[in-house]
Amino acid sequence: MSATTMLQVITKLRYWQRIRIRSPESNMDWRIMLLALSLGIFSAGCEEGENSSAGVVLSSQKPSDTHGCLTFTGPTSGLLSVAFSPNGELVAQAGMDKSVKIWKVAGQNEMRSLQGHAGSIFCVAFSPSGERLASASDDNTVKIWEVASGRELLTLEGHAEWVRYVAFSPDGQSLATASDDRTVKVWDASSGKATFTFTGHTAEVMSLAYSPDGNRIASTGSDGTLRVWNVLHGDEALTVNTSTTYINDVAFSPDGKWLALACMDDVILLWDANSGEKALTLTGHRSAVMDVSFSPDSKQLASASQDCTVRVWDLANGQEAIELLGHTAMVMSVTFSPDGKRLASGGMAKDENVKLWNVTQPP
Repeated sequence: MSATTMLQVITKLRYWQRIRIRSPESNMDWRIMLLALSLGIFSAGCEEGENSSAGVVLSSQKPSDTHGCLTFTGPTSGLLSVAFSPNGELVAQAGMDKSVKIWKVAGQNEMRSLQGHAGSIFCVAFSPSGERLASASDDNTVKIWEVASGRELLTLEGHAEWVRYVAFSPDGQSLATASDDRTVKVWDASSGKATFTFTGHTAEVMSLAYSPDGNRIASTGSDGTLRVWNVLHGDEALTVNTSTTYINDVAFSPDGKWLALACMDDVILLWDANSGEKALTLTGHRSAVMDVSFSPDSKQLASASQDCTVRVWDLANGQEAIELLGHTAMVMSVTFSPDGKRLASGGMAKDENVKLWNVTQPP
């Protein structure tokens, strides 16, 4: 093994260890699986080519037309996050290659690549106006970029460890960050100054979400708790000890009624955002759920999983409505388009692509 390959293995091992990925082989030591994943020996949760379905795949090479499906090969290394712009015309992706790529959905061509982080990028988020983009990295910083020019506007420094998640407030005046340093911070989006630091989590904070009115922030992490913070008063409004030990993602429904949790134990938990009571458990994924996203009308929920699938759930009855098959490795990120007609999802390991799915009709 060359020195370069060994460095790549160590870098990937470092990431996989931090997300505590579980082995699909119950008798396989997790460290062996991590090494195998890093070397590309097998994908997490499914065989290459096992899943196939129609979608648009975005990456940085010339397209080829196969069965009416535009496919771009040569993806970003270690894709970790995807996001739609508020008008649905752009998709941003980021991952382990330290860059953010912005795509034009119409034409499926790369608009620009943003460089500046010194480490992997865990999360990207557009501002409500679509004029700015925030990125959170394991270099312990968040950067704010001007989308039109690609210019770096601000670097937010203050977290002591990796920054896992970033989200703009609904009015775009603030943004919130979640970190391995066990804190949630709120920042002024214009000056880059921290205005609040919320403490209470006893382990890494993996994800957060603003309520639609911007007055609350929900956060979750590897301590298995759901916490809701009052942004107006700077205090903790709600703490829920969930039935799971590790939560990868949290999402607020657009109507403000529900909180969805993506759990490492293969389930999705739906909680009442006001009372903190559990309302629903969605089961069907065969492995860890990595990400969740509500539809704009709050009637459906999309989920991405280590089992290589994206699923759409009908929240009126708690049943799976659509299973999207096409990724050949674990799916790290999923998000609805602003009009609710499409999903964007990002894969990992051998399948480091962004796929766009039409969810207005069965695939």
